[in-house]
Formats: sequence, structure tokens, C-alpha cells
Amino acid sequence: MKWLVQIEKTALIRGDQKISYAELRKSILRTAKMLREGCKAGDKIVVIGANTPEWVTALYSIWQIGATVVPIDYMSTPEEIAYILDDSGAAYVFCDADAEQKILQAEKFLQKTVLPPRRRLELLQENWKAEGEVPNETVGESPDDALALIIYTSGTTGNPKGVMLTFRNLRSNTEACTTQIQVFIPEDRVLVALPLHHAYPLMASVVMPMSIGATAVFTLSLTGKDIKSALQDNQCTFIVGVPRLVEILRNSILSQIQASRIAKFFLWLCGRCNSLWLSRKIFRKVQDAFGGHIRYISSGGAANDPQVTRDFYALGFQLLEGYGMTETAPMISFTPPGRYKPGSPGKPIPCNEVKIENGEVLVRGDNVMKGYYNLPEETARVLTPDGWLHTGDLGYVDEDGFLFLTGRSKELIILGNGKNISPDELERKLMAHAGGLLAECAVTDDGHSLIAVAVPDEKTLADRAILNIRQTVMDVVIEPYNEEVPSYKRVAKLILQEEPLPRTRLGKLRRHIIRQNLEKVATQNSAPAEQKAAPLPDTPITRKVMQCLEEAAERKVLPDEHFELDIGLDSLGKMALFTNLCKTLDKNLQLDMLAQYPTARKLSEAIAAMEEGGPAPAKEATVPEEPLRDPAWTHGIYRAFVKLFLHTISKIEVNGLENIPAGSCIFAPNHQSSLDAFYFVSAVDSRRFKTIYYYIISKYIESGFRRWFASRHNLVAMEINGDLRSSLGKLSQALHQGGSVLIFPEGTRSMDGTLGEFRPAFAQLAVQAEIPVVPVVIKGTFDVLPRDRSFPRFGKRVSITFLPPCVPGKFPTIDAICQETRGKIAADLEKQ
Repeated sequence: MKWLVQIEKTALIRGDQKISYAELRKSILRTAKMLREGCKAGDKIVVIGANTPEWVTALYSIWQIGATVVPIDYMSTPEEIAYILDDSGAAYVFCDADAEQKILQAEKFLQKTVLPPRRRLELLQENWKAEGEVPNETVGESPDDALALIIYTSGTTGNPKGVMLTFRNLRSNTEACTTQIQVFIPEDRVLVALPLHHAYPLMASVVMPMSIGATAVFTLSLTGKDIKSALQDNQCTFIVGVPRLVEILRNSILSQIQASRIAKFFLWLCGRCNSLWLSRKIFRKVQDAFGGHIRYISSGGAANDPQVTRDFYALGFQLLEGYGMTETAPMISFTPPGRYKPGSPGKPIPCNEVKIENGEVLVRGDNVMKGYYNLPEETARVLTPDGWLHTGDLGYVDEDGFLFLTGRSKELIILGNGKNISPDELERKLMAHAGGLLAECAVTDDGHSLIAVAVPDEKTLADRAILNIRQTVMDVVIEPYNEEVPSYKRVAKLILQEEPLPRTRLGKLRRHIIRQNLEKVATQNSAPAEQKAAPLPDTPITRKVMQCLEEAAERKVLPDEHFELDIGLDSLGKMALFTNLCKTLDKNLQLDMLAQYPTARKLSEAIAAMEEGGPAPAKEATVPEEPLRDPAWTHGIYRAFVKLFLHTISKIEVNGLENIPAGSCIFAPNHQSSLDAFYFVSAVDSRRFKTIYYYIISKYIESGFRRWFASRHNLVAMEINGDLRSSLGKLSQALHQGGSVLIFPEGTRSMDGTLGEFRPAFAQLAVQAEIPVVPVVIKGTFDVLPRDRSFPRFGKRVSITFLPPCVPGKFPTIDAICQETRGKIAADLEKQ
């Protein structure tokens, strides 16, 4: 294979540093001469360090002496480094200053070998322009059968395996993109941003460009500022990216476009016209922000969101999505320039053939690896005797020859009913509903049902002043998604977290780690996790904030725990915290401060800044306490009609009416169907019915008629992200006047009829008002009207059972009341 050409031009650029092809050749030969003093052809030589021109020199000098390069992720732990040094039998190591410290630490973990000699990458700079004799030998060619690379895949499920790639493998990919289809041309300036220890960025941003005389432009860092500088200062023509990077670029552009109606219209227009020429004319300023010379943006390493592809084309950029794996050096298919299908990573490249067998993508050709190093059984598992590689990916090829992927066979979720679920598909749909509310999400399962693990977008939460994150995500994302998919694809549980989801360096989700983390969620939610965070400064403000927070949480908290994601405060809990803060601090705070500063540290700093003369929140208007209206004359008629209708369509049994206390109480039923409140109405007598108020999320009574009906029929609307004080004031009035309140602690209807988790809002209200909680068991309504039906079934049996009340004074905490109420309902539901 020819891996370096001789040409009079710049080969490598990093900041102000420019290295010509002649200087690169000189450096390679001098470094190779040094290597031959202790190494020989066939040796395994490690390169570990951040992306620099010296990294490239090390790569090519190893190939120059006929040795094999073993690139290692510089973010690896000492244990991981030791494993690769042992397994590969490395004879030498090139490392930068940071990686050298890990190399030294790795020595104690070595089991098969001793620490090999090493050389700092920074020292290779002296070979660029140094005077003196240069060895007279051919540079840049290696035999096709020679072993070029052993790349240890970090993988998504377990220990790394060493993928053996020959120069034939590299040549087949290189020719496919430079000769057979001219994706890369000698005039290109390719941005080097992704870590070079991966096959995709190594090939696409260094090996392929260097083989035809193009220029590689290194970013000084991965900050937006440095990437922008590299693009603009060097007039880059090609960006090698991964889905996470291109999505960040897309989002940064769209955030500005969304602020202008005219820009939004033109984006829509360009999307419909599908003309790159028109898009580039209209969005010239966007093109200029990328340097003004971008020919292509490539995306590989993981599946792209089809909408991201559409948006880039509408903005005037050609986004070439590729598909492959380390085992294919790395490409299997890519988007032909000028032709794309959103959702497809293009057509198979000329050097390989693809077939679908039992739904799995198989590939054969010159790009397929030699095998896994030291793992013949693993090799035999994925490589057939006639050369077909089992990719483990599921997909199909359409009538135009475009490949489409539908999931990973190893990542499929197999439910108890035998249904196979591809989590990728579900995650894309959930993110489409999120509308910027979520930074990312993953779908997994607990052996019985699907679970969505989501990371909210902090900026969006603050900008929209979202106080109740969980309920908002349920309303905006989970419930609309569940309504549009078959029952077996519905998400039964939502887990929110602050930490980013675990991914490989190229952005693939590490699903086995997500599943492992699920086992820790219960413990993390019930007690503060260990943190090595700086303590809060000991000031009157921090002491009072922590005091109020610990009273609301009923436990010790840490300074950086999120009010909702870590501590678990729901809307009423936050309202109690807010009220207590205003009273304890003697300040008129704004309620949305809890959304903008959702940890004790951030909130303390914001309040302290106010005292030091910073911008103080405006004084909030006092919310008038509206008097409760007497029920309309239609209230009794409404109950009579509901009761008649329900007794007509179903057989209703009511038990435990004697357990309802004479005075005020809170009714806490399970929630199986949208008919639950109506069945409850039919179960209580007419006198009690007039004094019961129903706490309902405002989205269900937004229209004019519904609002009027709610105000005259004891419905109290809850604005989950607005000022709760008005609705809480009404509930307090009702309770003090001897009335009662009905709240569904699950917050939403069950997806499958099973009992969900209880939110503590009802228990918080009971403690504040010092009134009992009556657990109510509703059975059978899921059979009458489940979520996926719009018309009830007739003839089903429904029972409503009122259990003995839970009296707040008998329980030490709000959570104890919550768990006792749920436990009683769960026990009764299990009875036949």
C-alpha cells in the first residue's frame, strides 16, 4: 500500500505550526532510524497521546520499519493500558507527557510482560527541521499482507479485543474513497478533531488524505472556539465527525435560526426545495461561519438522526453518513456524494459485498480484518470459512441499493412476551418528542418492561423556568410517545439523571453500563451518594438554605444534589421548600429561582449575589387567594349522569365506605384508566361528593368550556411549572372548610394496569393540613378503558375499595406515609 506521497505542499497544520511533506518525510526517516536500534519488523509498538503532528510521525515511522502500530486511547485507565501492553506484547511505546504518567502507573498491573522502553512524542519535534544526514530510502510503502494495525476496540459490552488490520484492508478503504469514488481530493484540508486511536478518524482524517497529498488540520482542542478557528483560519474543506459532534454543530446553528421567523421560513423552504445551490445562497453566512469552503461533512461511528441529515442539507452542507466497524478498516458503506437518503448510511463501498442473512448484515471483501489478535475462537465466531463477517447489526438493502440499519442484534431487548425491541428506534422517537427538553436518552429494560433513562437539558430547563422536570418530561415526551406506539413498545418507567449517559469515544451508548447503573438507582434516590465535592462556605445564607432543604428532603443532603433528580422533590415539595426559604431568609424570592439554581450551592451563590448588590429578583406580585366557588346546580346532575352511565356499562362493587372519616381527608387512589375519577364519583354518597375537590393537571382543562366546568365542579387546576400557590391556596381552603381532596399519587395512568411509583405530594399536603390519607383501591377500570382505547368495553366488573386511613402523626416522615399508602393499595390489588 502507498500510504504517503511526495509532494511540494503543506502536509500537517496545528495552530501556527505548518509541516511540509518534505519535513514529514525527513522526520519519519530519522525517527525510524532511532526505532531500528531496539525494534524490528513485526514488533508491536504502542502510540498513546493526544492528536498532534508528532502522533502522525510516530505512526508512519513504525510502518517504515515494518512494525505494527497499536494505538491506545489516551483516556484509558492504567489497568486498561496494562491489559493491552500484556496482550499485544508491545516492544516499544510512544507517549506524550500526560500519557506517560499512566504508563508508569500501568507497570504494577502488568502480568505477562515488563514495561517496554518508551519515548516522548514531544521529542520528535526536533526531527522536523533538524540539519544533518537523512537516511536514503523509499518512504510510504508497505506490503499488502503486512500487519499494519492492532486496534483494541473499547466496545459497548465488555473487554477489548485486538482487531488485526493489514495494509490490504487499509488500501481497499483508501482506494474506495480516493480513486473509485473521489470523496477525498488532493486539494482537501481535512479537520482532525476526533481521537486518532480509532480506525474511523485515523483513516478518514490522516491515512486517506496523506495518501493523495491532501492536508490534515489539527484542532488545538475540542472547544467550539478552537474548532471554529481551525476551520476558518485554514479554509478547511472536509470535517470528519461523529453524530454527537455534528448534532452539536446543527443545534448551535438552529438555535439562532429559530429566533427569526424569516430564517425559519427559509430553512423550511430549502428543506422542501432540496437544492444545495439554493441553500448555499440563502445560508451563505452559515457557510462562512464554517470557513466558507466546506465540501463535505462526514459522520460515522454511530447512527445519525435522519433529521440532522435533512437539516444540514437544508443549510447547504453535504453530510456523508458512513457505516462500518473497526473490523472492516473501518468502512462498509457511505453516502454517495450528491445522493442521500435520510436514515441510510449509503451504499456498500466497491471493495466489499454485503448480504442480509436472517436479518443480520454480513460483509465480505478486502476490507475485512485478518482476525482478533490471540483470540482464534472469537475470530471463528464472527468470520465464516468463506470470508463473511457477521457484523451483529440488523438491517436491509432497499431497491436502490441503499443500506438501512434497524438495530444491533446484541442490543435487542427481548421482552417476556417474546417481542424484540430495537432501542435505537425508540430513542429516536423519544428525542423527536423532546423538542430540546432532553440532552439525550436511552431505552433499556428491567426484565419485565421498558425504562427510559433521560438526561434533561439544563439550559432548556432554566430558559423555560421548568420547576417540575419529571412531570414535564412525562407530559411532553413519554405520554405522547406512548400514545403513538404499540403497547409492547411503551415506556413504563422514567429515570432522570444529571450525568451524561456512558458512551464510547465515538459516541456509542455503553448499554451494559446503563443496565448496571439501574441497580444502583434505588440506593442513590434514597440516600445521598458519596461525592468529592467542595463543601459550602459556612455563612448564614448557606446554613439556612441547607436547613430548609434538609427539612424538605427529610434527610442529609449534599451541596450539589439536584432538587428533583437527586433529592426527589416533586412540585409540592419544591413549593414547601420555596415557602420555607422565603420565611427563613426573610426574602421575597422568585419561584423560578428553584429552576434556575437547582442545587444548594447554586441557590446559595445566587442569593448571596443578591445581597452583595447583584441583580435582585423583582418582587413577585401577591397571588390573590380566590374564594372557592360553591358547586353549580348542575353538580348533582353531573354525578347522577356519571353514575347511571357507569352502572350501565359495567358491574360496580363498592367496599369499605365505613373507613372514610367524618371530617376532611385526602383520597389517594391508584390510577388505571381515565375513567377512575368518574368511578370514584359514583362510589361516594351525594353529601360527600359535594365536598370533594379534585386536583388535576391544568393541561386537561385548558379550553374555555373546560375551565368554566372546572371552576363550578370542584376541579382545582395545577400548573406544574407555574405558581402553585393559587391552587394550593384553594386546596387549603377546601380542607379548612371541612372538605376533602382527591389526588392520584402516580400522577398518570398505568400503561399496563400495574401499580406505579407514588409521588409524595399527597403526603406532603396531608402533613401540612394534619389530616388522614385514605388509600383507595380501584380494580377493573383498566379492562374497561385502557390507554390505547377510545371507547369503553361493556360488561366488565369494577370495584372501588376504601382502606383504613393513614394518619400522619403515626409516621416519622412524609416518605413513610407515601410508602404505607402504596403498600396498602399494592397488597389489596394482589388479592383475587
